[in-house]
Amino acid sequence: MPKETFLNLKEEKQQRILSAALHEIAENGYDKASVTRIVKDAGIATGSFYQYFEDLDDLFIHIALEAGRIKAAYMRKALAESKEQNLEGAIRAMYLGGMRFGLEHKEYYKAAESLMRMKDSELYHKMLAHAEKSELALWLFQIVAQAIANGELNENITPELFFRLLTGINATIIEYLIEQKPDEGMDALDLEKLCELGVQLVLHGIKR
Repeated sequence: MPKETFLNLKEEKQQRILSAALHEIAENGYDKASVTRIVKDAGIATGSFYQYFEDLDDLFIHIALEAGRIKAAYMRKALAESKEQNLEGAIRAMYLGGMRFGLEHKEYYKAAESLMRMKDSELYHKMLAHAEKSELALWLFQIVAQAIANGELNENITPELFFRLLTGINATIIEYLIEQKPDEGMDALDLEKLCELGVQLVLHGIKR
């Protein structure tokens, strides 16, 4: 996570550094990202970078948590617009909000796609560990806890287990879609397919 020195920076400078890092990941992927290019794009010294973050992984995890914060806002908005104020409505809002986020924040989306190509990496597992503490996870925990209280879910399904199931299902679908178009990347139609597949698999399994 960022050091106190980063958190004490003005918002404009924080965003400039994060934007430079996000652009670097989107253009070159996590595995080929360069501190040198990030600091040049952000207009800071290399020494300053290490005053703000321990290493690149530290910065990348912060970016992932920031993406979760923004995505959660999209999901809340989609749920507020939904006529179904139940678990199915919440799951649909989650996917709809996530799709809107991906279409409107293409560099975050490209960064996430890059990470999916590194599922066996230490960074991927670090991010998963932090994801359960993110603002997005907390929002989902509240949704699931309410669904359990309403009798919509098996009482043995905890919010934490649901989050892990959801993460695993999404990762599998995205990985599959990427494999189908290895040189093209995912587009709006792919995101719509992910949305519908995700809702169906989460709520109904593989039955027609």
